[in-house]
Amino acid sequence: MTTTPRRSVAWQITGISYRKAKAAEKQGQAVSYRIRPKTSDGEDRTVDLDAVTILVLRAWRRQQAKERLALGRAYRNRENLVFTRADGTPLDPDQVYKTFKRLVGRHGLPDVALHHLRHGSASLQIEGGVDIAVISKRLGHSKISLTSDTYGHLIGTVGKSAAEAAAAVVPRRRAG
Repeated sequence: MTTTPRRSVAWQITGISYRKAKAAEKQGQAVSYRIRPKTSDGEDRTVDLDAVTILVLRAWRRQQAKERLALGRAYRNRENLVFTRADGTPLDPDQVYKTFKRLVGRHGLPDVALHHLRHGSASLQIEGGVDIAVISKRLGHSKISLTSDTYGHLIGTVGKSAAEAAAAVVPRRRAG
């Protein structure tokens, strides 16, 4: 039996937290760019990741280790952030968004807000037949009803598959 790799999201950097930290840094104050993610219960969000994503993240960590070795004491990732510039400093969320928009345009993809990728993920999971309770948990919704109300219109698109799957479980006599 194999288990799905899990990661906990304990911290995030938002545009607001980034700008506050930059301003404090200019004043010579000790700063943290990180803030806790918004969750209903204040806990870390645990996320299951697929094998390909894990490989990408491990490759990124190896790249960061090379950068850290090359820069020595000049490397500045004191908060052990996953995504940083080559010198270990935090990425500016506004610049990340601008890069996202540029890449979307370059590849002829629909122009969507970065946050809408959550909706795309939920839609793909529904299309793939993932249970709405699981999707709700993955999105960090406090109640399944929120997920169902938000994405319920998509659930009907997989209704036939659900009916066929349920029917396949029921033993039947052959007609004839």
